[in-house]
Amino acid sequence: NAYYAKSEWAVAVEYAIKATDRLTLTPGFEYLGKLDVAADGDFVGDRDAWTAGLTVDYKITEGLATKITANYYDEDGRDDEVTGFVRLQRSF
Repeated sequence: NAYYAKSEWAVAVEYAIKATDRLTLTPGFEYLGKLDVAADGDFVGDRDAWTAGLTVDYKITEGLATKITANYYDEDGRDDEVTGFVRLQRSF
């Protein structure tokens, strides 16, 4: 794959749910197959990984919004990771 070199193949899904005029919830999931690369550049082995997360967008008022994201990542042979961020955005 010339555009994505983290795994041999991947499948992902994400869907935005507009709960109210101000609140949007976006859950997502991705599965990554065959993570290891041999010296010749071919993918080998059976290690895999998956990640799941949720993004919450909330429009506080006209021109002011917040975005909160939390993600969980599980890769064979590594410690699990939890990441995220909080963003406050002002638009003029």
